[in-house]
Amino acid sequence: EVGDPRRRFLTDLYVAPGVQSKGLGRQVLAAVLDGATERMTFSSSDPRALASYIRDGMRPWWPLLYLETDAGPLGGASPGDEARPADVAETTRLSRDWTGIDRTADFAFYASLPDAAGFVISLDGEDAAVGWARRELAEPGRWLDHASFAPGADPVRAAFTILRAAGAGDRIGAAVPGPHPAVARLLDAGVRIGDTDTFCATDRDLLDPTTIFPSPGML
Repeated sequence: EVGDPRRRFLTDLYVAPGVQSKGLGRQVLAAVLDGATERMTFSSSDPRALASYIRDGMRPWWPLLYLETDAGPLGGASPGDEARPADVAETTRLSRDWTGIDRTADFAFYASLPDAAGFVISLDGEDAAVGWARRELAEPGRWLDHASFAPGADPVRAAFTILRAAGAGDRIGAAVPGPHPAVARLLDAGVRIGDTDTFCATDRDLLDPTTIFPSPGML
């Protein structure tokens, strides 16, 4: 649930290979989302998964891009770009003020991960974004688990700054909504797309893709 019992976010749904295409996924989906009128998930590229979500009343709205890069393409910080360490309480407060969602439990979980770091991004002295990053588990480098952006902050400048801070000079990966204003600039700079999912929801406006770099497992 995302702040409202009528609103539910599906993190993952798996069906064992030997019993696929027998309607089990549809039954599980119905049970998990029972009672939720507002539904969201990030669908894999498996066409059967996407078809299941569409039949359930969700629609595919935009791609979630798994971006990755080393430090070089992100360039150097501009004057006025700053990143400071921050704890769960501060990042939660700012994210809640900007998005209306209390992420205390999410950020506490991120803080428990290997080499986790929370931080606040400020641009010209104004808080513009918060994020949590940690060491990648399956390959070298770091991963940005979540970023929330302040309304009115320069989204491109904030995105580059938060990715630089999250990577700390190492390889960095993040899940970035396709409609986010920074995507084209990141790709122009040489950032790569490693994979994609699709944001599916009963209503396109349930998630604003310009104000968040989400975790596909925790939103």
